[in-house]
Amino acid sequence: MKINARPLNEGETFVCSMKKAKEMFKNTDVHLNFAYYTRDYGTFAETQDRYFVKKNITGRVVASMYMHSGYKSPILSFYVIGKNNFCDELRVEFEQKYLPEFYKLYQTMLMDDGLIINTKLMLVEYVNNELKLHETVLDKK
Repeated sequence: MKINARPLNEGETFVCSMKKAKEMFKNTDVHLNFAYYTRDYGTFAETQDRYFVKKNITGRVVASMYMHSGYKSPILSFYVIGKNNFCDELRVEFEQKYLPEFYKLYQTMLMDDGLIINTKLMLVEYVNNELKLHETVLDKK
């Protein structure tokens, strides 16, 4: 497991504590990214995930896992959110309900040789003061 994290500015937080994520994914090939590459979720133009997000997301993506077919090390990314917009109860909900869903996805997507079977996208959206899970297969093999 590899972890990259950027320091938070005052008034910023993540949907999950680094400690909880590290505990869950400690014996995996998952790369944990705490806003190291980007503070906000984004997609490239003309990609399958862009169309999914455009059609299905109205709020803010706070966590995502993009699992590429044929690879071993997916990236689980956590994005910055304002502390004033995100309460401790939602953090607990994410850590108890949604973080295990990312782990379950990782476990079910591995083939015997440790490679990922299909390209799959899982997102957690923060919309209307609630968390919402989205999951889609971007290619089927």
